[in-house]
Amino acid sequence: DRAGGGASFRIVLPLGGGAAAGDAEEEADAGPGLPILVVDDEVDVAQSLAEILGDLGHRPQVIGGAREALDLVGKRRFGVVFVDLRMPGLSGVELRARIAGIDPVLGSRTVIVTGDTVAGPDAVARHAGGTAAVVLEKPFTVADVRAALARVIDA
Repeated sequence: DRAGGGASFRIVLPLGGGAAAGDAEEEADAGPGLPILVVDDEVDVAQSLAEILGDLGHRPQVIGGAREALDLVGKRRFGVVFVDLRMPGLSGVELRARIAGIDPVLGSRTVIVTGDTVAGPDAVARHAGGTAAVVLEKPFTVADVRAALARVIDA
């Protein structure tokens, strides 16, 4: 006891020998819901989608570009990917095709997000190489996101 009151704290830290970095990443991936990658160069849109996915019980990770996304897909497992149709570098359709080359199942679980409700779906159909793609049109609602997830997960 100290004169005048106050509090004391004891902090105990491990002395190394803890989990390896890969183990820590695996632990971070564990949990309810799906690990979902959101790829969009528009930060506000990506964050809105990630928030909806999180509220639906999933674990979203946001990436701003296609190249970073491809690097991450090669290193981590994702259950679903949402990609913007129009991005600098690779389009969402091109990114979906590259993801399919790395992981065919994940390629089929890649949702194309577009704000171009007139030409967007046609562009996806034209460039998807004959493989049906799920399209999520902006602006989207929680119900729209839930429906897109159901379509790619049940496919």
